[in-house]
Amino acid sequence: MTDKLEDTSFDIIVLGTGLVESIVAGSLARSGKKVLHLDSNQHYGSGWSVFNFKNLLDWEQQLKNKDDSASTQEQQVDVSTLENNTTDTILKAIKDTLSSSLKHHASELSPSDVETYLQPSIDQHARLLLMNKSESKQIYDVTPALSQLNHLVVALKLSRHYNLDTTPKILPSRGDLVEILIRSGVGRYMEFKSVDDMYVFDHDDHRLEKVPGSKEDIFVNKSISLIDKRKLMKFLKFTVDEEKDMELLKVSAPIGFERTQSFMKSMGRFGKGAYLCTLYGGGSEISQAFCRICAVYGGVYILGQPLSRYIIDEETSKCTGVATTDGQVFTASHIISGLDYLSPKWEPSSDVTDDESSWISRGFLVTNKPPGPFNQTNDGQSLGISIIPPNDTLGNKDDLIYMLNQSSETMACPKNQFVTYLWTPSNDPTKETTTLKDIKPFLLQQQRSTDEDHQEGKVIFEVYYKQRIRSSQHIVDRWNIPDNVYVCSDPDASVDFEQATKEARSIFYRCVTEDVEFMPPAEEAEGDD
Repeated sequence: MTDKLEDTSFDIIVLGTGLVESIVAGSLARSGKKVLHLDSNQHYGSGWSVFNFKNLLDWEQQLKNKDDSASTQEQQVDVSTLENNTTDTILKAIKDTLSSSLKHHASELSPSDVETYLQPSIDQHARLLLMNKSESKQIYDVTPALSQLNHLVVALKLSRHYNLDTTPKILPSRGDLVEILIRSGVGRYMEFKSVDDMYVFDHDDHRLEKVPGSKEDIFVNKSISLIDKRKLMKFLKFTVDEEKDMELLKVSAPIGFERTQSFMKSMGRFGKGAYLCTLYGGGSEISQAFCRICAVYGGVYILGQPLSRYIIDEETSKCTGVATTDGQVFTASHIISGLDYLSPKWEPSSDVTDDESSWISRGFLVTNKPPGPFNQTNDGQSLGISIIPPNDTLGNKDDLIYMLNQSSETMACPKNQFVTYLWTPSNDPTKETTTLKDIKPFLLQQQRSTDEDHQEGKVIFEVYYKQRIRSSQHIVDRWNIPDNVYVCSDPDASVDFEQATKEARSIFYRCVTEDVEFMPPAEEAEGDD
């Protein structure tokens, strides 16, 4: 940033544009606070980011260059299987093939586009791809790799048609976040689709079984006996009735009952299902909507601006502001910070154990066919959520696997392509994402079994990575953080945004008095430039 701000004094400084930080920024600006919102990245979202294909390759390369203490871990590629001279020969063949491929798209790509798309991504990823292909120094057939790299060129050409979510989630139709979006008017900056289809893995039939989404669906379902259907309907009606004596239930039952009740109340509000999916990505898109509200109410934004230090008052030990790498100093009475912005000086001493964070194994596959169950839908929809309970059959013995399916209807990918997001808790940071990789054959088999021609779908590309879940409460309890610095947690493994919304509300009320309304109804004369 070359232009410096004349006014450097604010009520609130927010560091990072993750979902929690952005909700807090928008709500505080809406309440009349003077807000400065900084992010060291050039894009919104922080740990909730959404990438096009080119940005995805850049992100992957950045992760490989980070050390093991980074909040997100990417699987490392073994580059020791081919000698350099062999690799150089193969790369020459690749570039010849890529040149031919680019000539095919010459009318759509300018020379500057070619340079942007191919450098440095092709050199980096071609080399890694080919080095990972062979375990010997014998003559190597490069045809499969050339085919993959041709897919890479096409994907780069269509880069802006991808919106790949690093932290995919959906919204309960009657959840707290949806109510806030409606009441405050923030939702008008976004687009949604109803998630009407839900599936669960049937261990006996070894397939994804559709979960009934209505009373009619229950009674036409052939896998449930008539007696069980009646019992199920009685239970579902029971959960909707709020006047219950919860003391009669066991300790673990209230949690399940509360979730069932929330699910039932969400069904049918905006569509057949109980959830909504944002278009163009999840947490990042919601973050940008709240950032826009913040800007409407006077918030100041600076992206691509790393911090150099925090300013601490020696007498009070409070943080009075921050300094950026370009020499600017900003002051505020409250600092809201993402975990990646905390000063290393605040870390606990070496004798304090700081190893209670958990992990999420994540991955996504982009294929040329929808997952099996969606081949059978009459409306051509390919948006749905699936649950694979813990079982030995698919390799997830201890933890369930979430699966979210999207397509071009949610702007996740180009037409005739489909994205399958996978994630599961993974408490061992050293454990590879093999559980998710083991699911791929099952998904492709499901495609083949439901396809009219019984042909297996093809994986265009796939990505696997890990995310560390760091709780703000855990950090605050152990780190030496100033009292007026409020920390925002990492994204969790849940399927929705409710915990992030709850945390944002809590931080909001640490900065204002209790009589201030959190995200009040939108004003009629409100501008949105």
